[in-house]
Amino acid sequence: MARRIAPPIALLLLLFLPFTSALPAGYTLYRVVLWGRPGDPPPRFQQDPSSRTFSVLFPGPVPETGWEPVPARRLEVHGGAFLPADPVPIMRPRDPDPDWDAAALQGSLDLNRDGRSEVVRVRSVMIPDGHDPGASIQRVLVELLEGDRVLFGDLLEGPSGGPVRAHSVSATDFTGEGYPDLVLRLEAMDKTGIAFYSQQSLRYAGGATRQINGFSSEFRCEGYGIFDLNRQPRDFFAHLPWSARPDQPGCPDAKAVDADGLAHCRYGFSSPYLGWISEVLVSFVPSQSLNSFDLSFATGGIPPTPEQALDFLIPVFGGEFQTVSRKGTGGEAESLWKWKGKRAEATLRAVEKQGHQVCVALRLERR
Repeated sequence: MARRIAPPIALLLLLFLPFTSALPAGYTLYRVVLWGRPGDPPPRFQQDPSSRTFSVLFPGPVPETGWEPVPARRLEVHGGAFLPADPVPIMRPRDPDPDWDAAALQGSLDLNRDGRSEVVRVRSVMIPDGHDPGASIQRVLVELLEGDRVLFGDLLEGPSGGPVRAHSVSATDFTGEGYPDLVLRLEAMDKTGIAFYSQQSLRYAGGATRQINGFSSEFRCEGYGIFDLNRQPRDFFAHLPWSARPDQPGCPDAKAVDADGLAHCRYGFSSPYLGWISEVLVSFVPSQSLNSFDLSFATGGIPPTPEQALDFLIPVFGGEFQTVSRKGTGGEAESLWKWKGKRAEATLRAVEKQGHQVCVALRLERR
């Protein structure tokens, strides 16, 4: 029962990446990603009925006519080792692979055999390009959840760091140690591939095998997007999108500071930036450092609800947040969600509108 999340909310995840705090320990999984050759059919996952050994098959190109068998490169899975084996013919290669066609991006499994099901969820997120703040790259986010707790999170990229999307996810014990493993089918440009996740150590001579403790390190990246407090003011303002317009002439070149010792520049956008930001107030020490961002959500569109925002933020912050309810300055009910990291903290603010809570502002500041 995967839910469709609006793309602007996915971008909310990205803005928080530089400010993640310590994440709680979750499952430790090992991962290996295997890619086929450009233009080849999707790899197939098979099990020998007698030996029960699993194999990963990489079929070669399919001729435009005829039904001749197609040779497939083969890797046999012995425990956690993916070992080269003799090629095998794939019969009727034009027929669709039923496993590939049976696409599902969410499922349940019992990882620790405690009788309670965990949920595996796979979805696409857009990661900003660190060299071009106006550009972004599609990544695949893999999560394991137990109730409201996120136990594991990992970001996948395509070959050579390119875009990637998920085709399906399923669970099976392909290593034979008695616990379910994850099989994720991927598409990236002109290649298809399979990602394997297991609690048993994986080994493969032809590609990197990675151990992921709870959450992948990409969730603690320090350089994504223009909303990075570690940037110098000159670099930050030079990379603002072209649609940003300062409210005050001369900003940000003015050297004057207010009583708080900071200079302040407010930028508005003719259309909501990233689909949801109407304006941003930047506070900084001229020629030295950025201090904070105050982001206002667009009032004319459909702002994200707290549930939508938290759905993306909990995997990043590991659920380490505090919720505060209070009366706003206008007397309306107001809720705050607060996070604290080593170098920065963030506050998401939501108010009640027509019986529903909607997010209205986000503040990121240096601690």
